[in-house]
Amino acid sequence: MLFSSLTTLLEKYAWESEDNSVVEETLQYLSEELFLLLQSVVMAVQIRDSQAVTELEDHLAPLLSTQPRTLLRRLVKNMQRKTPGFA
Repeated sequence: MLFSSLTTLLEKYAWESEDNSVVEETLQYLSEELFLLLQSVVMAVQIRDSQAVTELEDHLAPLLSTQPRTLLRRLVKNMQRKTPGFA
């Protein structure tokens, strides 16, 4: 179950598909939580919100296997390097 504080962040970056069949098909392979987290990471990266990506990583990493978790960590580090003044 998603935490309340994360729900606001997910809503900020989640988008609705015009074709709900795409979402429904995807949910056959992913849990709704994983789908929403991945969707939110994509949106946060698109607008270059490194703080949101860092926060999402905390919730997403435990749901991933080693290789995707490593790629997510690299993405977060890369975004942090490119964001001036990021703490």
